[in-house]
Amino acid sequence: MTTDRSAEAQHYARLKRWLWLADVGLTLVWCWLAQAAGWSHAWAGWAEATSASRWMSVALYGVVFGVLFYLVGLPLHYYSSFLVEHRFHLSNQTPQQWVWRECKQALVAALLGLLFLEGLYFCIGVAPFHWWFLLAVGWWVVTIVLARILPTVIIPLFYRCVPLDDATLRQTLLQLSQQVRVPVMDAFRIDLSRDTKKANAAVVGWGKTRRVLLADTLLGHFTSEEVTAVVAHELGHHRLHHIPVHLVASLVTTTAGFWLLAQWARGALPTGVHDLAMLPSLTIALTVLSVVLMPLHNGLSRSLERQADAFALRVTQAPQAFVATMRKLAVQNLAELQPPWWVEWWFYSHPAIARRIQMAERYSGGAVQN
Repeated sequence: MTTDRSAEAQHYARLKRWLWLADVGLTLVWCWLAQAAGWSHAWAGWAEATSASRWMSVALYGVVFGVLFYLVGLPLHYYSSFLVEHRFHLSNQTPQQWVWRECKQALVAALLGLLFLEGLYFCIGVAPFHWWFLLAVGWWVVTIVLARILPTVIIPLFYRCVPLDDATLRQTLLQLSQQVRVPVMDAFRIDLSRDTKKANAAVVGWGKTRRVLLADTLLGHFTSEEVTAVVAHELGHHRLHHIPVHLVASLVTTTAGFWLLAQWARGALPTGVHDLAMLPSLTIALTVLSVVLMPLHNGLSRSLERQADAFALRVTQAPQAFVATMRKLAVQNLAELQPPWWVEWWFYSHPAIARRIQMAERYSGGAVQN
């Protein structure tokens, strides 16, 4: 990475962190205003007066709260996801494309948000003292279902997936999957370039739905050996059972988090957790909790990513290709090579690229050339 590109990557990363902080702050301030100014009580009163059905009242309140919350955050979101990405020459979206994708994302988020709200108040209704446990189990089940349908239902909503047309590369990847005993249905090309210049790849799904997804932005700039290194890393997550590890960790932390939320709600919510009008306060507590748990989640993720890197190096025996891949990703995705330690500890779900390169160089005995 050139000096200019490295400085630009640092600037981009710092700006993104400030925007994340602004988003968290906006969430807290908006929810506090909605609670303190009595807006939430008015919305809840309207929803409960409109329908005698509890689930319909929850839905009506959720629509009002969700739409207003979305509109308040929309300018910041537009700046972060469209203007900033264009400013750093990372986006291929036109304004019309951004609006269309945003509509689809908002619809999916609204459906999932409504499902969470209905689940929350259903659990509170059937188990007033142990709702936190039922909610955690429900959250876990939904997470598993979403992971299962991700490649067949959710991803096609946003990207066109077609079978990989490079027969040689396709055969190499399928043979690799058989070699490491992680069978995949097939390898697919997705049109990520419609939105971004960033490169990416993934192995998604379970069982019969598992497949390799390769962004056209990756295929257009990386050699076959480099693509194979990326896919070997992704296959490593499945071979090393990282998906179940993530699910178990999610169940533990989610259960603990919802238990803490329940303990806090008993003393902090004057009208009780069952009161719809208290949702902004619950949202504040959940937001703070998610921020506090970020280093824990990211620490586990970095550990698993290091294991997947080591797996890819063992399987491919091509540290040069791995290092070249990391350097290209840093340039193409405008990623910081070596962020401050505290930034990596708090924000990064993957080890810093410089650390990943150092691992590959140690694996090769320092033989990788710069």
